[in-house]
Amino acid sequence: MIKEQPDNASIGLPLGNQSSQWFVLLYLNKIDYYIKEQFGIKCYVRYMDDMILVHRDKKYLSECKNKIEKICNDLLDLELNEKTLFIIILKKQMRVQNLKLTYSFK
Repeated sequence: MIKEQPDNASIGLPLGNQSSQWFVLLYLNKIDYYIKEQFGIKCYVRYMDDMILVHRDKKYLSECKNKIEKICNDLLDLELNEKTLFIIILKKQMRVQNLKLTYSFK
């Protein structure tokens, strides 16, 4: 399918290609499984490589982050970008990529 890669693209996927979008969906499917089925996170959103996990317990989210990091390193040969990784306390809403997300724990 892909014959060669440009010299300057030793890592990552080219942005904008339809094939890159499919590769991201397939490659990170294992992470989706662990987050939803193994970690029991009910509020989970992923768009390409951006993930949002919502849980009542900040400590549990920190444990999930460590497990996700281990899965990325060990199984997928990926590294998390610590500069863009946040564990925060949510108010009633938050903005992500021009979307306003609201939630309610019941």
